[in-house]
Amino acid sequence: ACSTSKKARKEWFWRAVKPITRDQNLLHVERFIGWQVHLQGWDIKDDTLETVFSRERLKDYASFYDKRHPNAERRGRNSIFAALQVFTERALGLSTDRFRRLVNPKAQPRPRIDQRRTMAQWQAIGQEIDRRRRKTRYPSQKLSLERFWIFFHLMQASLLRINALLQARVDHLELEDKRYILLVPPENSKQTRRINDQWRRIPLPENLTQAIERYVGEIRPQIIGKRHIPYLFPVSKGRSHPVPRQFITQQLKDCDQSVHGVPRAQTTSFHMMRNTATVALIRKENAHGAYKASKALGHASTNTTRKHYADVHGSMLVRSDWQLSELIDKEE
Repeated sequence: ACSTSKKARKEWFWRAVKPITRDQNLLHVERFIGWQVHLQGWDIKDDTLETVFSRERLKDYASFYDKRHPNAERRGRNSIFAALQVFTERALGLSTDRFRRLVNPKAQPRPRIDQRRTMAQWQAIGQEIDRRRRKTRYPSQKLSLERFWIFFHLMQASLLRINALLQARVDHLELEDKRYILLVPPENSKQTRRINDQWRRIPLPENLTQAIERYVGEIRPQIIGKRHIPYLFPVSKGRSHPVPRQFITQQLKDCDQSVHGVPRAQTTSFHMMRNTATVALIRKENAHGAYKASKALGHASTNTTRKHYADVHGSMLVRSDWQLSELIDKEE
């Protein structure tokens, strides 16, 4: 019989798991732990993360799931093990391909796709968006492209993650000294451990001030109509929601494919824009650039920024006249 009580299991779960993973992954992680306690009869109260999430137990759980649900939809299985993969990667550093081979022995390593773009290439994508919004004659399409155009430039200027910018509201914009400041609440950060529970202040370039005023004052009211939607980038129809991430991503892929002629699977993403801009800033200003980038990215220290961005894709970066340093707050 298992000597781990339900209370002890809960205590271990919240002590060891909660500080690492995100809320949407907790259910599947808790089920994995419950399988060990109640079906396998293992006492985990004194076990470490490395033991509970060991390769052997992950393989056994995958085998158990496939036997118990032989006709289960692939989508459901993928969502369960994707949640476990996110956790094991964060907690134990287990790579995606290694995890896939554990839970699916027939899985083959995914080929690495080069989605990187230089600063000049990102500028070309921005010019393609501008060309499309000026050329179209359809009112609904024009509004959609106007919204996407300002979204694209705010992504460039803010270094935010795409979800954080989609959650931005109109009242998160403040005008100070001829430039807008974008306020980012702590709950929109990726980290579970918030940094002093403070709002981040992202200064936007002065050359976007008129474009932001035009979007907020003219374009956005046409999109929302008589509806009351607080989001800066609302949906065109339906309830009070921001525009879906998939829709924005598809617009970017369309423009990238049109400009660079790459297959759909090799089109870039907004996260690659974030990577390229961060590396460019660090290379341009070294230590001070890393400090400013860490503030914009929401990292707790410059060590985190340098670890993930300092030596990434260096060969793909080119010099350009895009002054990224003007887009980041200069306070010490």
